Amino acid sequence: MRILKVLSFIVLIASSYGAAIKEDTKVPEASTPAPQGSASPQMTDEEYMEKESQLKLKLIGGPVKCEYNEKDEDIKYDINSDNVIDCKGNTCTVKGKGGVTATQGLVTITNSGNYIVQGDLQGQILVNANEKDYIHLILNNANIVSNQGPAINGVQANKISLTLVGDNSLVDSLNYSTGEKDPDACLFTKTDFSINGDGKLDITGNFGNAIHCTKDLKFVNGNINILSAKEKGIQAKNSVCVKDANLNINSTNSAIKVTRQDKPEKGYVTFDNGNVTITTENDAIHAETHFTLNGGYVDIKKCLEGVEAQMIDILGGELHINAIDDGINASKVQKKSEKLHPPMPAPGDMDPNSPPPPPPEFPYERDGNIYINIVGGKTFITVHNPDGENDGIDSNGLVYTGGDAELYVDIFNGELFGPIGAVDAAGDNSIVPGATFVAITGDMDESIFMRPPPGGNDGSNDDKKEGEGKGEGKGNDDNNKKPTDNEKEAEDKNKPASPKSKREGGKQTEQTKFYQPYIKTNFTLQDVGSNLLIKNQKGETIIDYTPGNSFSHIAVSTPKIIAGETYIVNAGNVTQNIVAEKGEDNPPKSPATFLSGSIMNSFNFITTLLSIIFVTMIYL
Repeated sequence: MRILKVLSFIVLIASSYGAAIKEDTKVPEASTPAPQGSASPQMTDEEYMEKESQLKLKLIGGPVKCEYNEKDEDIKYDINSDNVIDCKGNTCTVKGKGGVTATQGLVTITNSGNYIVQGDLQGQILVNANEKDYIHLILNNANIVSNQGPAINGVQANKISLTLVGDNSLVDSLNYSTGEKDPDACLFTKTDFSINGDGKLDITGNFGNAIHCTKDLKFVNGNINILSAKEKGIQAKNSVCVKDANLNINSTNSAIKVTRQDKPEKGYVTFDNGNVTITTENDAIHAETHFTLNGGYVDIKKCLEGVEAQMIDILGGELHINAIDDGINASKVQKKSEKLHPPMPAPGDMDPNSPPPPPPEFPYERDGNIYINIVGGKTFITVHNPDGENDGIDSNGLVYTGGDAELYVDIFNGELFGPIGAVDAAGDNSIVPGATFVAITGDMDESIFMRPPPGGNDGSNDDKKEGEGKGEGKGNDDNNKKPTDNEKEAEDKNKPASPKSKREGGKQTEQTKFYQPYIKTNFTLQDVGSNLLIKNQKGETIIDYTPGNSFSHIAVSTPKIIAGETYIVNAGNVTQNIVAEKGEDNPPKSPATFLSGSIMNSFNFITTLLSIIFVTMIYL
């Protein structure tokens, strides 16, 4: 009886505490902004920042590693005792334990079990089982061409696993029913879904998406080729995980997209291993919360944006991105319906012809809630868009490059650091000891920077000319000794303010800090295909890299560079001798180690609950 009293008391207190947390962190509904000239109270910058922060989903810091259970990896079946569905045209014969029916052009699975599909089916596989049933579907050299909707339609089950044996293909119809909740993919499922096996699967999405899962989607192994998708290649609501699979995706819309925005533990894409190749007219990989690359090889051959999520962790593997827009983009989760408008000016100050005021800065730029964390593997980013204003890496929060990571970023034109740059961070951009960092840009139209950037002009490089660098230059460059950075800064303080140079980004540039020695220089524009080779005085190679764009400005930092020593920079037909600069002290920690509000709430709850248990046991 005493134990029951204790437990009842604990449950009561825990329920109250949990409700308090829930109420505390409730996301408010966005209010419609008052029209100009209305008498609604003005929202101050502070109120705007607080409300905007509330709208943002509080995430738990990454990285995210997927879990694969026995059903995900289930490849066992017995062709002698399991259900065998042998198809030819729109007719199928069924042998086995039951739980499946076959009518003209339609195979319906209604019970748990193993189902082996083989032959050529002109029709559809429909899974409509009990919500607790586990369906194991085996494609054994099966080719399914549907003339009415998806080739595989998973309407209901607890989970579906698909095992690939031999060569298989799925093709859906050109036309579907158009209801909002109707399926929209060649392989469509409303259940958790996994693909495994050592076979091959070709998918053609004629109507919309190639694969669409409304829950968790896992590619354990197998070879999946999305030959074409009219819309997205792969879409899931909760998550996408890749273990050891080989994916080749060709899509018109996004190649891989996860859409969940309302749960911090969902909305992620994680690659643990495997090989992924992407060609798309839109974004390559879009996750609402986290993107994690733990290992594997990812080759994004063509895309608009390469990778987008709120928290991005690259710990291993190899990532290649060829983009037209940003290569990697970190931005916060916010539903379209929750978009918050900037504070309105006072009624007497309103001009109907003026644009809305810019939003103020927000704490999440530096608090670790939005970040790009590159601490392992090799990342290569090339952004080529002569007509655009794009970034190699763009973060609305932090960028952190450390560990033993190698990062190579080159863009067609822009700054090294700042808006329209190789790296553009709203918060800090930190290059810490151990990492290899290479940023490369080409020339750009200086008129873009004729207006002062946020934070004002510092004029630190207003008079920098092509060919300048620290130390001696030869080839196409001057042999005169150039002033040091400190001398240049002192000289510039006596000059009148002038428009920003095309290479420096004002406030943005000040947020980039090297915590290990580095080289930074510029020279005449080198043609695309030219090589960048940096050696030390012993002739040892420090960097050997060929950018995907023409280039004229570089920033390089590696553990091999020693401050104060001279390095030979060969860039195309230009050779310079450059003295390495010293990095700053006290490097920051990785943003992935920051505690978010969600973690703290959980920690406080557990601590409080344990205290309650202890006190209750004493007094009862």
